[in-house]
Amino acid sequence: MVRRKASTLPPGPSAPPEANPVGKGQPGIPGDDPSPAPSSTVPRSKAAGRSNKGLLLSAGGAVLAFTVGDQRYGLPVESVRQIIEMVAITPLPGAPEVVLGVINYHGQVIPLIDMRLRLLEPPQPYTLRTPILIVRLGERLAGLVVDMVIGVLELPPQQVQDPMEILPRELAPQPLYLAAFAPLPDGLLPILEPEALLHQREIRALSRAMSHQRRGE
Repeated sequence: MVRRKASTLPPGPSAPPEANPVGKGQPGIPGDDPSPAPSSTVPRSKAAGRSNKGLLLSAGGAVLAFTVGDQRYGLPVESVRQIIEMVAITPLPGAPEVVLGVINYHGQVIPLIDMRLRLLEPPQPYTLRTPILIVRLGERLAGLVVDMVIGVLELPPQQVQDPMEILPRELAPQPLYLAAFAPLPDGLLPILEPEALLHQREIRALSRAMSHQRRGE
């Protein structure tokens, strides 16, 4: 059975104190630290050395559910640092197409990824209430623009399945951005692998673009 779990993710810098930046009518995710230091790290579990995929498949865990287009997705809660609302975006010449630009996150410049572009959904205008998930992609923090945040789900290990067991055999060598699937009463929940959201060539292009920006080129 899927259980909702209270989250400890703090509200972002642009979120009003009485609410978190989530979609209309959806549950918020209350926080406990309104102003974390830019250098603070993502909370880690005792099994932090293992990959998100390996940990989910063996032990289950908490995932943050959100929507992009008409599809629900999940991210391991351990990879999510905060949820904020839309902020000013600075263009980043030379960045991959899915990167909208950079934002100022508590004094730290981080890239902003449009999950509609990443997941091949048609674009839509942003609003001041558009949520941004601040996540750790490997060694880098990044913002993910999504449509709506649903909430945190606690998944038992028997409810988490390897994508290789569900996807057609011809797709098995390249499961895209998936870490796992979780069957829910109203359909499958694809759980994304944060570190797979940017391809290696995109990571290299992003690193070059941000290096040029730091040097003022």
